[in-house]
Amino acid sequence: MPAASRFLKGAEPVLEATHVFMPELNPILSYLSFARGQLAEFITVGGAALAGNGEGGYMGNGEAEHYLPQVAIIDGRSFQRRPNRPDWERANSYVAPNAYERATPLGVIESFDCKPNGGEQRNPEGSGEEAEPPCFEAPPFLWGNQKFPRLRRGKAPS
Repeated sequence: MPAASRFLKGAEPVLEATHVFMPELNPILSYLSFARGQLAEFITVGGAALAGNGEGGYMGNGEAEHYLPQVAIIDGRSFQRRPNRPDWERANSYVAPNAYERATPLGVIESFDCKPNGGEQRNPEGSGEEAEPPCFEAPPFLWGNQKFPRLRRGKAPS
């Protein structure tokens, strides 16, 4: 027991420092727990994303060449300058962990907002290049009840 007592007295500065560190760490751990599916997908896709390689190497040196395989959807509207958001814009940088499961019955991934469209739109309108896809606004996250995750010191919503 005397050795344990000395160990705890020696560890006191470390244990005291955790009072400063834990309020910063707990919100991060709480959000990672909420988005564990997205985190698992991010980690597991890394190997496949870095698996691209080709023969010949850079500048023909004969070594295997590694590259990052990517897909980009580019059309006639991709590089146009727009001073305002177009009516057909549908975007969400803060997708919820279950957004892709909810997209199947809706037919589209939920948008952050539908303001450019004038509000939610259940069915597509128009045809051809001017067609407007449906628009559904994403509900607030179950974690923190906001439309985007905001980590605050000492607050872990779930």
